[in-house]
Amino acid sequence: NPINQTERLTAILDSVDFICLNNPEKLSSETQAEMVKIREKNIRTLSCINYESLEQEWNNKAKDNSELTEEDAQRYLNERTDALLALCDGYGYDGILVSYTGRSMVGMKEIPLQQYKERQQNFFSKVMSWQAGHIDKMMVFYGNVQYLDPENMDMLDKYNYLILKTTSSTNQVALTMN
Repeated sequence: NPINQTERLTAILDSVDFICLNNPEKLSSETQAEMVKIREKNIRTLSCINYESLEQEWNNKAKDNSELTEEDAQRYLNERTDALLALCDGYGYDGILVSYTGRSMVGMKEIPLQQYKERQQNFFSKVMSWQAGHIDKMMVFYGNVQYLDPENMDMLDKYNYLILKTTSSTNQVALTMN
């Protein structure tokens, strides 16, 4: 019955707070027009900044050039983070969703642990600096908070929503841990 489908769709849209675009670059004019339409229903459109994707981009680049250094990695990750943050203003997003899976620091050797913490700190410093200049924008954290360096935990209160990655939880203990 078309009326019931319309009512169900309306009910779903009434309960949606935001829509996140996983590929926030090079938006079509149609998508930008849809962003304006859904804003009228108080649904916000967020740009996804996926840290693991940035790391993967860097790893692919570094694989082809063994002369690249950690300084090159930091510069690349900073430039890409800045470019993704700039999309919020460039396309009129209502905010950002920061996706950060991370990994356990338990058992990491000293040098990889230091690199992991420095990269994480640089990434979230950029995000928090952006947020300070965009207090009217929504921020969502989607990830594993247990893999954040303790120095980064205090930033979590700056986010409008915290969405924890729990799909890999196979029992109540794992879910509680996440």
